[in-house]
Amino acid sequence: MFFLPLIVKGLGVSTDWIGLVSALPYLCAFVGMIAWGYHSDLTGERLWHVGGALFAVRCRARVCILIGVGHPVVTNGGALRGDDVPDVQRTCVLVDPERHC
Repeated sequence: MFFLPLIVKGLGVSTDWIGLVSALPYLCAFVGMIAWGYHSDLTGERLWHVGGALFAVRCRARVCILIGVGHPVVTNGGALRGDDVPDVQRTCVLVDPERHC
C-alpha cells in the first residue's frame, strides 16, 4: 500500500510543503466534482456528463495498462482522481485480467 505524503516526499518535495502538495489533488477533485454536478444540473444533461466521466476512467485505465503501475504518473493518478492509489492495481486487473500489473 502507498501513502501519498510518502510518495510526494519521494518525488523530492521539501518537508515543509508535503502537506500542501498532498492536499492539492483532493482539493482539485472536490472543486471538480462540485463544478461537474453544477454544470450537469444547470444544463439538465445527465447522459453526457456520466458518459464523459466513464470515458475519463476508461482512458485512465488504458494508460495504467500501457505504462504500468510502478510509474510515478500512474501511481499519483489515483490521488489526482481523488481516491487511494491501490485502486489503480484493481483497475488494471478489471480492464485486462491476463496482465499482472
